Amino acid sequence: MRYLFLAIFLMMSMVMIQCDQKSERPALGSPDKIQKRLPAVCIVDEASLRDGPSANANWKTAIALGEKLHWLGISKQDSIKESREYFKVELSDSTVGWTTSYAVELNAEPAVIIERALLYRRPDLKTMTDKDLQPMEFVAILETNSDWLRVLGENRKKRGWIERSAASLREDDIAVGVLASKALKENNSEKRHQRIMDIIENPAFANSGFIDELMQILNSDNDE
Repeated sequence: MRYLFLAIFLMMSMVMIQCDQKSERPALGSPDKIQKRLPAVCIVDEASLRDGPSANANWKTAIALGEKLHWLGISKQDSIKESREYFKVELSDSTVGWTTSYAVELNAEPAVIIERALLYRRPDLKTMTDKDLQPMEFVAILETNSDWLRVLGENRKKRGWIERSAASLREDDIAVGVLASKALKENNSEKRHQRIMDIIENPAFANSGFIDELMQILNSDNDE
């Protein structure tokens, strides 16, 4: 008899434990997982941020080349063009929207080339290619390996390994490199001159290693 009561007690205890476990489970439709949130960098200049995952969605703002952002763990295919994928992202001012996955590189850091950098297939000097990166070119850093960096260039046109000493991760150098590269492509000489002057005279860029080079470019233009 004693064993019968013990068996009934154990069965009732198991039922109560199971009920408690069920009550702790999230209700249907509630967020039972923490959403992914990964750092990312924009690798396309003036990439569009829209209010939906479609090229037809309303435009919200533009994302600058090299701008840091966060992917919110959600991706969707464009309803009009299935081959185009969109990421839901958050900008540094908390603006949330959708941009193409092509324009964003996840788990990457922005950098800028400070001296001519040869591209290698792997972090080994014997794997040198005939491609290179020039000073002021933007790159996204994908991986580090001792004295090497695995990088991806603007618009995904160049990729490979470079020596670490050829790149700067300083915020002011990256900004000057991106802005100056665009300014130097300006065909109108007066506009080009003014855009370079705006960079040189910006106190936030005073310590950038590119400022002296930009002043030399201006002086050269004036001599002509």
